[in-house]
Amino acid sequence: MDGSRRGVDAGMNGRRILHQRIARNSKDSYVQLGTAMPVQRAKRVEESPVERTNRRAWWTMVRIASAAGVLTVGLASPAHASTVFTAGDVVVYRVGTGAAALSGTSTAVTLDEYLPSSANQATAQFSLAMPIAAGTGTTPNPLTASGSASSEGGLSLSTDGTTLLIPGYAAATGVSSIASTTDSVAQRVVGEVDSAGDINTTTTFGATAFSGNNPRGPASVDGSVVWMAGAGGTEATSGGVWSATKGATTSTMLTGGNFRWARIFNGQLYASSASATSPAVIGINQVGTGLPTTTSTITNLAGLDSSSTGSPYDYYLLSEGGTGIDTAYVADNTIGIEKYSLIAGTWTAEGSIAMAGVTGLTGSASGTTVTLYATDPTSLATVTDAFGTGTLAGSPTTLATAATNEAFRGVALAPQPAVTTQVPEAPLAILLPIGALLLIGGAVIVVRRRRQAA
Repeated sequence: MDGSRRGVDAGMNGRRILHQRIARNSKDSYVQLGTAMPVQRAKRVEESPVERTNRRAWWTMVRIASAAGVLTVGLASPAHASTVFTAGDVVVYRVGTGAAALSGTSTAVTLDEYLPSSANQATAQFSLAMPIAAGTGTTPNPLTASGSASSEGGLSLSTDGTTLLIPGYAAATGVSSIASTTDSVAQRVVGEVDSAGDINTTTTFGATAFSGNNPRGPASVDGSVVWMAGAGGTEATSGGVWSATKGATTSTMLTGGNFRWARIFNGQLYASSASATSPAVIGINQVGTGLPTTTSTITNLAGLDSSSTGSPYDYYLLSEGGTGIDTAYVADNTIGIEKYSLIAGTWTAEGSIAMAGVTGLTGSASGTTVTLYATDPTSLATVTDAFGTGTLAGSPTTLATAATNEAFRGVALAPQPAVTTQVPEAPLAILLPIGALLLIGGAVIVVRRRRQAA
């Protein structure tokens, strides 16, 4: 044994026992290591009643500490990012600033947030203007709209509730006849706004989609992939329903034609139309199966505002009696808000509420009540209906009125942050007593061991 090792052993003998590690050898006996004897010659000793008591007390304290850790994890709670929107409020797509009469010229777009049940609100709770000039970062493109095209502005909320989707043109304000411009003048864009009010205008639909006509109504699950319906200068090749990934500068045609607003319900993509030309699919239509991103077949939901005089824009579909869609509310701008129920496999009309020029529609269901929010160019209104089959009736309550030289388009519920799991730090009220208990218990055991070894 060299000198350094002898010095270590001498120090250990001088301090007697500073540390013990107990490794179990059998049910009633333990090997005690770290004594004055060489480590390689571990001595077998029997566990005394005092040692057994100390050991059990020690493991009890360890279990308490472990339980505290589990408790701390169990205290995990939903965490939410900051938000400028209020849950349950409604958001309106507004065109114009009031400074000049609306026309076919590209004009500013603003999102206005209103309370869901207060009548005749004089001002919005919160307003967020879209960019009107090219920028950097997440807003490289402006987002404007035609001041006179009521088919545009099909605002929607992603199905996960986190993102507003805003259709428009990647053009500055003041471009004349913006809806008839080609992509070389103004790409078609879908902006996204989250609960914090952050704007993203990175997604454009490329050189063909909606060129020569207007983009109308987008839809998405979470903002990562966007679908949009609209018209084109040549319906078969530039109109229809298209899809694009967030941040893309190109898109894929699912079907050509003249469509209005795309929406997603129950994991299925839909698009409304009032076109009698090919494809002649007036009403609400299922686009492919699920959420397609390639060429898809259009299936018209016969009976759902599908007559030759139907003029549907937005719609709210839900399930009231099963797993599939069986109730539909449709914004028909020639009639108002219509209700349909799927009865014995057939879509059946169940009343309507007059609201001339209505285009925007959204809703929520709670308990036995369905609450609807609708917009026409001059007003935002709400109406309720009983859950289930039955006739829709009553008069809408006006929540807000558009100012002079401004107009409302689509409507959606306010976005909310995605829910994440946050594990909070363990409260001192838990950790301090446990730490003290462990220290005291450890000290008692060490003292007793030293006395036994003396």
